[in-house]
Amino acid sequence: PVDSTNATEYITLNPLYTKKDKMQTLITLAHEGYPGHLYSYVYDKEIKLHPTTLVLKNLGFGEGWAEYVECKLFDYIESTTTDEAIKLFIKEQKYNNIFGYAQSALMDVEVNYFGIGVEGLKKYIPDEDKALSTYRKMIEIPTQYAPYGFGMVKMLDCHNKAKTELGNKYNEANYNGYILNDGWFTLDHLEKITDNYITSNK
Repeated sequence: PVDSTNATEYITLNPLYTKKDKMQTLITLAHEGYPGHLYSYVYDKEIKLHPTTLVLKNLGFGEGWAEYVECKLFDYIESTTTDEAIKLFIKEQKYNNIFGYAQSALMDVEVNYFGIGVEGLKKYIPDEDKALSTYRKMIEIPTQYAPYGFGMVKMLDCHNKAKTELGNKYNEANYNGYILNDGWFTLDHLEKITDNYITSNK
């Protein structure tokens, strides 16, 4: 990234895959493209952050941002329809997505940090074959899910805190610009600047 600060950023989607699952295609575009990772990369360059911030990235923040964006996609779809069946379907998709990543992050920590085995995973996944499959996935790609789930929960928590404490003074677009101004920093820093944002906007 340091050597290509003037390069055009883009993502490529497999057309065979996108034709098969349109919902997943929408989610992927939001997560990987705009306003997810691609947007944050371009924004970093536009505000001319120091080149080291393009390399020293915190995955918890980066994936948390992209998962938050997925949640906003679901909120947007829900807001554009009056069909109650569609609204319920979208809500189910949103909360299934949140729960799935949060649970995967917890299982990732349990397996790769605390060393639980297949039997330990059965408290999350009672089915023996599915528990074994999940265990193998967790040890094949250790720590892969933790930044997604933990980052997502922290990002949603900070947004909800700002919204709750500021009420009518809360501007989501303004807050998002504020938290993206430093690049992909630590989640501890996200908490601190959220508090600063709340204090300065009360």
